[in-house]
Amino acid sequence: PDAATVQRYAEQLLDAQRIDPAGPGVTVLVARDRELLVHTARGLAQVELGVALKPEHVMRLGSITKQFAAATLLRLVDEGKARLDDPLSKFLPDYPNGAAITLAQLLDHTSGVTSYTGIPGYMVNPVRRDLSTAELVAEFKSLPADFAPGSRYRYSNSGYVLVGAVIEAITGQPWHEALQQRLLAPAGVKVMYPAPDRLIPGQVNGYTRGPHGVAPAGLVSMTQPHAAGALVGNTEALWRWNQALHEGGLLQPTTYARMTTPQGAAKAQ
Repeated sequence: PDAATVQRYAEQLLDAQRIDPAGPGVTVLVARDRELLVHTARGLAQVELGVALKPEHVMRLGSITKQFAAATLLRLVDEGKARLDDPLSKFLPDYPNGAAITLAQLLDHTSGVTSYTGIPGYMVNPVRRDLSTAELVAEFKSLPADFAPGSRYRYSNSGYVLVGAVIEAITGQPWHEALQQRLLAPAGVKVMYPAPDRLIPGQVNGYTRGPHGVAPAGLVSMTQPHAAGALVGNTEALWRWNQALHEGGLLQPTTYARMTTPQGAAKAQ
């Protein structure tokens, strides 16, 4: 179907969702190969002031950030600065049981490292604090492991904080600066890290549901989602990233194949 047909169909699907025009909005992008077919938005960017959401507005990417962090570490593998079977202890010598945890296990959620976001009460007040990478790692490093490294699969935000920490140990840069320098800038992808002292034009805030209806999303210092979830961007940036990662040769073919092929305990997921 041509772009006009896809556009009409997308509008029908959005109509069927009955998105509240006076509530938090959504953006939608549909592409085929390198042709942009639909880029639209419904609802509001800011409910309090009644500001309409636009397709180009920037939002938190949440755990999609993990894909960017993984690609950064894999680029360092391509550069010969690390190996997937390297132990975590090579880069973070004081991490408990780090000699038994490999970089590959951090990347594919089979490390057994307990996710700090599951600590009771952590996602209320503790997550509002600005923490350094070392301070954030200290929040969970002494927790009991969920299982022996490599024996099972369990999604772990802590594992990707450690991915970010490894990137920093290798490059001597904040993980997001290494990402920007090695991958985003060369590919022309406009994904950013929202530093506490940085204003990002067009960024919108999130919302949640409260006892009285729509409410502002809880406060979170972006130092805490870290390489597990801190980045922001829009739907076009994600489309450009997909092109760069899956078609643009950001990684060597064997490394890309390893990134996209589940193995071991992660294979059944």
